Amino acid sequence: MNSFDEETVITTLQAAIERGRIIILSVHGTVVRQLMLAALDLQLTDGEYQFLSVQPFDNKRIFGDDNWQQNDARDEDAKFAYQALLTFMLYQPDNDKFRDFIKAHDLRQEQDFNFTRPPGESFAYLQAATHDSIILYSLAINETLSENGNVSDGLALTKKMWGRSFEGISGTINIDANGDRDGDYSLWNMVDVEKGILKVVANLYGSSNTYEVIQDVVWPAGRTEPPLDEPFCGFDNENPECKVKGISYSVHLFLKSWSEHEYDKVENGLSGNMEEKPNQIFAKLASIEGRTVVVKNLAVSRVELSKPVLREMQSMRSVEHANITRFIGACVDPPNVCTLTEYCPKGSLQDVLQNDSFKLDTSFKHSLMIDMAKGLHYLHGSVLGIHGRLSSSNCTIDSRFVLKLTDFGLYEFIKWAKHDEGRETTQNTEKLLWKAPEILRDANRPPTKEGDIYSAGMVLLEITTRNPPFENEGLNIGSEEILNKLKQVSDPPFRPFVNLNDGTQELMQLVQHCWAERPDDRPTAKALLTSLRKLNKESNSENILDNLLTRMEQYANNLETLVEDRTAAFLEEKKRAETLLYEVLPKSVADQLKRGNAVDPETFQMVTIFFSDIVGFTSLSAASTPMQVVALLNDLYTCFDGIIGHFDVYKVETIGDAYMVVSGLPIPNGLAHAKEIAKMSLALLKAVDTFTIRHVPDKRLQLRAGVHSGPCVAGVVGLKMPRYCLFGDTVNTASRMESNGEALKIHISSSTKKILDTFETFETVLRGEVEMKGKGTQTTYWLVNNSTEGKELTA
Repeated sequence: MNSFDEETVITTLQAAIERGRIIILSVHGTVVRQLMLAALDLQLTDGEYQFLSVQPFDNKRIFGDDNWQQNDARDEDAKFAYQALLTFMLYQPDNDKFRDFIKAHDLRQEQDFNFTRPPGESFAYLQAATHDSIILYSLAINETLSENGNVSDGLALTKKMWGRSFEGISGTINIDANGDRDGDYSLWNMVDVEKGILKVVANLYGSSNTYEVIQDVVWPAGRTEPPLDEPFCGFDNENPECKVKGISYSVHLFLKSWSEHEYDKVENGLSGNMEEKPNQIFAKLASIEGRTVVVKNLAVSRVELSKPVLREMQSMRSVEHANITRFIGACVDPPNVCTLTEYCPKGSLQDVLQNDSFKLDTSFKHSLMIDMAKGLHYLHGSVLGIHGRLSSSNCTIDSRFVLKLTDFGLYEFIKWAKHDEGRETTQNTEKLLWKAPEILRDANRPPTKEGDIYSAGMVLLEITTRNPPFENEGLNIGSEEILNKLKQVSDPPFRPFVNLNDGTQELMQLVQHCWAERPDDRPTAKALLTSLRKLNKESNSENILDNLLTRMEQYANNLETLVEDRTAAFLEEKKRAETLLYEVLPKSVADQLKRGNAVDPETFQMVTIFFSDIVGFTSLSAASTPMQVVALLNDLYTCFDGIIGHFDVYKVETIGDAYMVVSGLPIPNGLAHAKEIAKMSLALLKAVDTFTIRHVPDKRLQLRAGVHSGPCVAGVVGLKMPRYCLFGDTVNTASRMESNGEALKIHISSSTKKILDTFETFETVLRGEVEMKGKGTQTTYWLVNNSTEGKELTA
């Protein structure tokens, strides 16, 4: 195919980057350009990924035109994208002999067939290959004739061509012992970014197995080295540095410059956690280069970084004011699409107003009002022009008790997402209580400055009364009915109740002015700020400072309680971490690691090892979906894990349908290891008898088990995901006992049987001589039962 639809291209690239950083393109030339443009739009051409195109030789009729320059509106975009592309082509000799050959060939075509090769119709590689093939054939014929052989014997003649080298028109030709040619290849790279010129940067000579560097590769986005093999956080966020409380992200943060064609993308591990503050809304926080930011996720499957979006990002980065939060960046990698903004540790204005322990006097309330008005005045005069989503939850308080507006702008970017997806409908409805009536009546009406002023009036009322909008209505109606009343045009218009007799008459009149039915009748942001300053003329910097000091003192008084709460939370988290560690490693080993001690490998003279698997698991898996297989194994091993907890054993690992358990280490238990494993094996076999497969309830699992006793070595292997592993012939023999066993039977070795006999409670049946791979002939037994009668001997 010469092209693909846009959705297929995007889906293909998104699937490729889930598990790879190098994307190999073996497609038609026009598709190469289409894929690279899509990669540019998906922000994959910044040097974090490398694209490799395989084009055997330069023939546009056969392989398509993969040139970035197609004389259309996206040539500049394509040139930029091709910086992340390396192209493999067959090596073309650069010598007079080869050039003369091609010139002579073209001349014969023109004279004998009146044919002139069009531009882009080069057959130099095919012509040279044909020439060299004839030479190879001739060499085989001559050698066969000199040996008085039969030139009609095609097989013998072919073998004469294998394992030989000769000089052809395209250089040294080497045919290996299997009859394959060791080809020579060239690597092409855009070495001149400004002009978009591609040149050969390296050659690989298959005949001599040598690699020749012509010049350094020019990596995209100013990088000086190839991309990493995997993301900083790993493809599955397995890097511990990217994990906090089980929530992790691997994001690309756009932090530097934004323009129509050029931007930088910096990959970082973004450590995120959900932090709950008393009486506050949940906030997802992250740490970037030691700076705490707020992460706002967007429920969106993809984001198209169009020119309007990039311009919008650039505008967001350019606005800066003491009363607005700083826009840090964004992640555009689904499913972790999110925005990152400055973090204000005191929470939102709504949090503060709803916190009864936080005392607000008149002077402090006025300070918050003026801060809001300052931020709104700046936004209305900035390149953004509006806020659009103003409410008390979008006003934040920083560590100095300064109010800052947040969650503004990014309309082109956020239009891809359903902002409140996953939240309750009631919360969605309540957020509309700050919207101006004219915007509520017309869902397609864009945000306006006049709408911001209406919302500001709602926030002013909240600060004054410390209650949400319409809280003082005295009406027993829900938010949906309130919204219906707001949408209706009435005289007087439906608005929140205000008390003009409580000493705030002038302020409430200003609030009502902000709620005027006609948008043009509302004050401007500048007029609102001026009016608020006049209302606060009695206050001075000393009063504001006194208020700040009072707030600080209140927080200091609560610090002890806060520390106690955080300490209790830390201890609880520590307990959870220790519990998880004890699940991964034996307790005695985990305790050594916690103390910072090294865990050296240890030899155990006698342990008993259990292996099991499911007979017919391969065919069962083939007839099941991957989700059904995972559910089956999860159900089975959850059942097994619950059973083995009653015995002195340690589960070593599970691999697919294989289950491995050991007893007698890391704490030796005499000869009890064989008894514990035997009792456990019988319990597991009994459990399988009643186990139900959810998606095939009438099918019975065929468990096959093997047990062997002997010496082994155990130790901790690995740093990132440490595992307690067993080594030695005992492990291999136990595995052989399982693989040579039978379904629904427990196959034990003679060494295990000998130990079990000392307890006089286990019933075994001689199986006989069994030939085991690598072990020779072994006498083995079936473990049948454990009698409750008899005397159990202790070691």
